[in-house]
Amino acid sequence: MRSVAMAEAESKLSTLVEEVRASHDSIEIQERGEPAAYLVEVETFKRLRGIEDSVRAIRLRKALSGPMYDLEEVLADIGLGE
Repeated sequence: MRSVAMAEAESKLSTLVEEVRASHDSIEIQERGEPAAYLVEVETFKRLRGIEDSVRAIRLRKALSGPMYDLEEVLADIGLGE
């Protein structure tokens, strides 16, 4: 993966997008010598987004698999119920 400065990315965005499409490789965009963003092809982004969604779903299922409580009972127990 190659890196480019933010100023270069701003002035050559169309060229960089075409490079990513053709090479199927990402480009790191740096600001003050530090990574600021990555230019990635659409399929890579979709794949990463799918992985992220799957991880969220797994975490949610795990969180929901714990004990369940009735809201009205909990509120009554702490003195906030009717």
